[in-house]
Amino acid sequence: MLPHIIVVVLAFLLPFSVREFEEINWTTIVLFELPIILLLAIFYVNYFWLVKKWFFKRKYLIFTVIQILMIGGSTLILSSRSFKKIRKEFFQQRPAKHHDNEINFHSEHQHKLNKESTKNRRSKVPFLKKRKYRAPIGLIVLQLIAILVAILIKLQQKWQNEEDTRKNAESLLLQAQLTNLSYQIQPHFFFNTLNTIHALIDISSEKAQDTLVNLSEMMRYVLDVSQTQKVPIQDEIKLINSYIDIMRLRLPEGLMIQKDFAGDYQYKQITPLVLIVLVENAFKHGTLNEEDSFLKISLAFQDKKLLFQVSNTFTKKEQLTDREGTGLNNLKERLELLYPDLYKLDITKTEHIFHAKLTLWI
Repeated sequence: MLPHIIVVVLAFLLPFSVREFEEINWTTIVLFELPIILLLAIFYVNYFWLVKKWFFKRKYLIFTVIQILMIGGSTLILSSRSFKKIRKEFFQQRPAKHHDNEINFHSEHQHKLNKESTKNRRSKVPFLKKRKYRAPIGLIVLQLIAILVAILIKLQQKWQNEEDTRKNAESLLLQAQLTNLSYQIQPHFFFNTLNTIHALIDISSEKAQDTLVNLSEMMRYVLDVSQTQKVPIQDEIKLINSYIDIMRLRLPEGLMIQKDFAGDYQYKQITPLVLIVLVENAFKHGTLNEEDSFLKISLAFQDKKLLFQVSNTFTKKEQLTDREGTGLNNLKERLELLYPDLYKLDITKTEHIFHAKLTLWI
């Protein structure tokens, strides 16, 4: 709204910028500004009302008729003899202190105008030989330009509004999808942990109590970040370490678990609960209770590229069912939504090793 106010104010100050006044005649000034007033009126009537009400609704005939009436009416007013007479009297006003200089300037300027008028009368276009037609045509052209500018501005605003609406709808849809996936991940994550605690109760009630405390901290973190877009990578690593500490309690003490977190990731962020899915999958579906079992987890960060790998022993005959693959399927869907064209997830299986490799460009 402010730009419109500035334009209108500048338009009404125009008479004061083109000449000096000994005595201000407000009626004359308003009549001098009448072309500007009518031009602004045509522009803003289209801008605030006609374009939206008729043009955007494809009622072009009514829109065109109204434009013809406005242009015709304003052109008749500005081409009338009374208006020309008042305008001529306005230009004949002269401040006394520059009287002599202005007379000379006026005579010289009038001589130039007479020469130009003579040239115009020699125009090769018969319709424009008469000077009385040139002014109305100029007025019509200016009014058509004002109408065109109003239409173009409203079209741009309409496109921008539609684009914003589309982006908001996509954002809401994306958020709903991610929320749904997050709600699926959380129960899956906690049920696996609770199964471990359940097994500990018969072995050591004290360890079970300590594990419940760790689990409550993990639950608090998961619930806190479930609606967060980004979290520090080091917080996700802390979650992974806590999860490993809980899950290894039900596994043989000799199980080899290797962890390697390298790179300058301290101040980098990532979508929460992405990396933990691969670790959870290794504990749930891997073969980690045999003599040669192992679990290797590594994270490397360099040049905006995060490389996260999980390898574990695996018995090939234990194929993943649809239900057991929920975690990996949800992970793929989340990555597709959150990191389109910015991730690569490779899953490889040999006879005894399951390897997951996630690459993220962040």
